[in-house]
Amino acid sequence: MKYIYIIVYLSITLFADVSIEEKATILKESYPDKTTIQLKEMVLKKAKLSATKKIFGEFLSAETVVENGQVLQDRVRQRYAGVIHLVDKPKFTQTSNSISVVIKAYATDKDIQDVQPHKIVVDDFVYLNPSVRLKELKESAQNAFIFESIKQKKPSVTNVDEAKYLALSVDIQQESFDLSTLTYHIKGAITYIPAFLNSYIPQNTTDSTKKHYESENFYGEWKGFLRDWNDTLLGTNKNASDITITITSFSEATIDYASLDCGGELLVVEKTKKTLLLKEVLIYGKDRCKANKSIFLKRLTPRSLEIILNNEGKKPFHSKVYLSE
Repeated sequence: MKYIYIIVYLSITLFADVSIEEKATILKESYPDKTTIQLKEMVLKKAKLSATKKIFGEFLSAETVVENGQVLQDRVRQRYAGVIHLVDKPKFTQTSNSISVVIKAYATDKDIQDVQPHKIVVDDFVYLNPSVRLKELKESAQNAFIFESIKQKKPSVTNVDEAKYLALSVDIQQESFDLSTLTYHIKGAITYIPAFLNSYIPQNTTDSTKKHYESENFYGEWKGFLRDWNDTLLGTNKNASDITITITSFSEATIDYASLDCGGELLVVEKTKKTLLLKEVLIYGKDRCKANKSIFLKRLTPRSLEIILNNEGKKPFHSKVYLSE
């Protein structure tokens, strides 16, 4: 049995919101096997990553660099690029040999705080496990200290290796063994970066698993038509629209309501082999679309999905979307 007592101390520095305009271009001849849709996905990702480095680069503190080096800096930036905020629709242009995109991206004060190191301070971690041999007790207690501390911030963590991977640094300041109670006591601190924890995909998610998820379930561009007869979930002035859902990677998706001229990102909440639950985050046309929708997708055939839109306190409605050619 394990007991943990954790106090979290945050070193808060106030930042103002930051916004930039960023342009990216890729040459078609460099990717002759890619479709126009795939090229747009690639150039948009390139623009997001570039914007992320410019916005967050100066805010990644010296402590991050000293404690874990350049590798972690880039890892945090690349992860964070997937959820960077866009002010409006990306503006694509193309010539006979290139595709370009211009985005207006921004980060809030909270976003910037989330790439700063945060510290979990543990005054008294008490470890008791009668099945552990005495010579293994110290290592077992230290592993439990790291695991339970990180799990407080990332409940989906399942093992010690994941917890160690997510910890930016571990500082064990004091250890002791109480012979009368057979308990091991640890005082220390663990540093972590919230953005890295929030975007972490478990290490046992292999490339083959990702490819299976993408190709056999939901990867691609899905189109359909939605009509909300209850007039409660879609637009502020209209109750019908063409819809396009584009799933471009293992955990990135977008939605566009063409008739309403609004849309945004879809964040993955839960996934199985045949279902996907998404949370909608509107980016453009916020005055024309109703916000805070959840979207549930269910596999019907290899080329069709049932879509269920829901909003808290509202009656959900069902429709279908179909995989584009």
